[in-house]
Amino acid sequence: MTDLERQVRERYLKRLDDRSWYPSDPSQDFGLNALPYFTAAFDQETNQSRRLRLVNVIWEFRNAAALPALAKAIRDPSEAVWKESLDGFVTIGGNSAMRMLLDARADVEKFSDAANRIEWIDEAIAQIAAGPFSPA
Repeated sequence: MTDLERQVRERYLKRLDDRSWYPSDPSQDFGLNALPYFTAAFDQETNQSRRLRLVNVIWEFRNAAALPALAKAIRDPSEAVWKESLDGFVTIGGNSAMRMLLDARADVEKFSDAANRIEWIDEAIAQIAAGPFSPA
């Protein structure tokens, strides 16, 4: 185990349920090098609330490197988890996010809640297409 991995585990992964830290803290503390530890934790986690928290942490890295993990999360059975992944897609934005959402749109047709998912994905696609937030 590397020193960075040990630090990530001790400061954040072992304390996922501890709300004394913000989802943006890991990226601020360790930078993008910590992202793989959170994506691996998401892949292994079975608890819905912890998966939700991990998705939030992952997109808070605000980097396209988080998109593959978000693409997995959008296919999650938990509505809260896949909706959280959409926040990440919109926040990160860009052509890669748009392509992954279009791919996900086709994949989610097999889910029992496909119409709901597609509606939310279409909204995320529209938000990305509109570009960064502009003043009202």
